[in-house]
Amino acid sequence: MFNCKNLNQNRIRTFGFSLFLFVILTIPGCSLKIPSEEPTWVVSFDFPIANENITMEEILDDSLLTTISSGENGEPVLYAFQDTITIERQTFDDTIGFDPIKEFFSSELDTIVLENIEPSKTEAYRLDEIYPSISGLSGNNIIPSFTLSPISRNFTFDNFKSADFSSGLMSLTIQNDMIIPLGYPLNIDLEDMNGNTLVYSAATWDEEIASNSSSSKTLNLSGISLTGGIKIVVTGGSPGSNGSAVFVDDESRSSSFTIEISAEGPEVVSAIAKVPEQKIDNMGDIQIDSEDKVERAKIDKGIITIGIKNGLDLTAYLNLTIPSIQDDNGAIFSQLIELPRKEEIISIYNLNKRWLILDASMDIQEMTYYYEVVTENSKNDMDPFRSVRSDDLVDVEINLYGSGVGEQVTFSEIKGILKAIEEPIKTIRQEISSLPDEINGMQFIEAEMKLLIDSNIEFPVKLDMDIVAFNNDTSATRRIRGWNITHPDSQVITILDASELINIKPDSIVAFGKAIIGGTNDIVTYRGNESFSGLFSISVPFVFELLEDAKIDLDIEKVDQNFPEDIESITLFIEYENMFDFNANISVLSSTDPSHFEEDSPTVPNVLSSITIQGNSTSADSFYLDKTQIKLFDDITFVKAKVFVSSEGQVKFLSTDSLKVSSYGSINYLIDPDINEN
Repeated sequence: MFNCKNLNQNRIRTFGFSLFLFVILTIPGCSLKIPSEEPTWVVSFDFPIANENITMEEILDDSLLTTISSGENGEPVLYAFQDTITIERQTFDDTIGFDPIKEFFSSELDTIVLENIEPSKTEAYRLDEIYPSISGLSGNNIIPSFTLSPISRNFTFDNFKSADFSSGLMSLTIQNDMIIPLGYPLNIDLEDMNGNTLVYSAATWDEEIASNSSSSKTLNLSGISLTGGIKIVVTGGSPGSNGSAVFVDDESRSSSFTIEISAEGPEVVSAIAKVPEQKIDNMGDIQIDSEDKVERAKIDKGIITIGIKNGLDLTAYLNLTIPSIQDDNGAIFSQLIELPRKEEIISIYNLNKRWLILDASMDIQEMTYYYEVVTENSKNDMDPFRSVRSDDLVDVEINLYGSGVGEQVTFSEIKGILKAIEEPIKTIRQEISSLPDEINGMQFIEAEMKLLIDSNIEFPVKLDMDIVAFNNDTSATRRIRGWNITHPDSQVITILDASELINIKPDSIVAFGKAIIGGTNDIVTYRGNESFSGLFSISVPFVFELLEDAKIDLDIEKVDQNFPEDIESITLFIEYENMFDFNANISVLSSTDPSHFEEDSPTVPNVLSSITIQGNSTSADSFYLDKTQIKLFDDITFVKAKVFVSSEGQVKFLSTDSLKVSSYGSINYLIDPDINEN
């Protein structure tokens, strides 16, 4: 800020008024010896007053005033008010990021795929069991047809204790090694070990199964529930030897058939089983709540926690991949997390210095994630049987936050579409005390105000600024809106019509505003260290235009002494050489009441005398007060000079201009012996 000195007001007051007041204020102090005898006479005596050479350098006494070229011969002779104010460096240091994110998702185990059931045979169904009468036969005999009484054999599945199937195909193969055919009909039921039927007619043959041959039927397992141990119950009949004799001996009597069971593609919705490796694949999107659109951003403060509740009776591994998060080499964020069976775990990862890569064109930005849960193969454990259901869950909760829970994730660098960021510009204040307050109607013809901006910012920065000139009565404002201060061709801003700010004769000029980045659809790169500084310069050449009512408003002076009664007249003689561009018409007024000098006063002050000083000329003039006018000072106590200035063209304040004044006074004094001595 600047502390400008006031103009030397005593110098700017018209010399005529100063000299006139010198006379009228010093005469009352004179003492003259009056002869005691008659006759009376008038004595006239002259006396010098002053020889002055008044220059603009004496009038415009201010450190912020300088001289510049007047445009005529290039010499720096034109006075101007100039100053430059530094705009301190300011930094866009707003933190950019997004609010904490919490994403919860669950995945079901879904259909459980068991290993295929390898072919396994039941114990033999002997002929002498299904046809006991053969025990009494030997040699060649015709065996009649007969009906099989229900006969069962136990069968144990190796890979489950219970299973509710959703799909799969079970093969039931009868290998008939008896000396007679089986069937038809022939039926197989499946029962639990308590004799409860699990599957009616699991397989049915409507054709004979010849001796020493086999036949298979397929059972669709969908919707079937089996226990690990079952009874395979066979019913039906046999045509015997079909009327032909067969040889019966011990070997024939012990001949038998077996049932072989296998299954392919067994899938269950629930089971207690040896569970092979299962996979759960899933993907989804995490929405980012931010007004900024990220194309690429480096995370400054970021933590991701992955909370997992493993509802499976299986140890598993979760492989989580978030392609939107990458390191400096482009490697995506991927974590393999072990999940103990029926347990909850939380894993925490620091994302600082990683990059967030998104699509800036999306209205709502999202991070895509992929994960795969791979379970153990339980048959390798000492306790291989596990209780599983298709609706068993793996619950995953992802929390993404800043340096602490609930805090914003922040970026140290972002390339994208930014919301508007405003940086207030520190208020600039220039005190204006060098302009002549006394002169009214004097208009500066030109004034220059400029902003010069220096910035390290590579993308558009818009400037909004108000420049306001103030005085006690009014103000004037000039506005800058949306000026791109980083464009090479626009880093110098000229304030238009700056003279209108100066011509209200401000006490000070204040500049304030803000710089704005973002708020457009432009892709920019912001690092939080973008800064700018500048200079605010003011240059006001002292070149004026005088209005018709231009005048110099001087203070009222109080006169507290009376003139001697013996003074007959006073004359003030002035010789001057005026090199200034303006004319001055000076009138000296008097009144007993200072309010009479006001413009709207009903009482008009007395005019003591007037003088006109022509610009750029040499001349002489005088003030004359006769006894009547001098008599007015018996009552008056206040005087005021009214000075009107005018010019036919521009008025310039030049360092080469001056006003040379030579003055002297003449007093006519009455000598009267009848008047007592003073």
